[in-house]
Amino acid sequence: MVGFLSVWCCHNLEEGLAAKAYFPKVRDLLSERVPIAMAVVPSLEQFYIALAGATLLPLVLTVIANTGKPTQLKSYLVAVIAAGLLVNVFIPHVPAAIVLGG
Repeated sequence: MVGFLSVWCCHNLEEGLAAKAYFPKVRDLLSERVPIAMAVVPSLEQFYIALAGATLLPLVLTVIANTGKPTQLKSYLVAVIAAGLLVNVFIPHVPAAIVLGG
């Protein structure tokens, strides 16, 4: 559990620290390659709020799933967290890599 929490927090911390530098570059690249109606990039403030939620919710669910008596609901929570991480790979990372060229 501690390993997962550490990796998850480090991943999101890196994204949070780099966001200020890469958001303007992403907007510029998207405006060149994608119709403006499809180029939806949140503001930096919106990104930080979403990142905080995307960090805290899995952390809380992981702690709940790993404390007390094991139950079917707790097993389900673990599956939901794993599915969320998988979705995070395919939306937005893979499409961004394809559209932005790497």
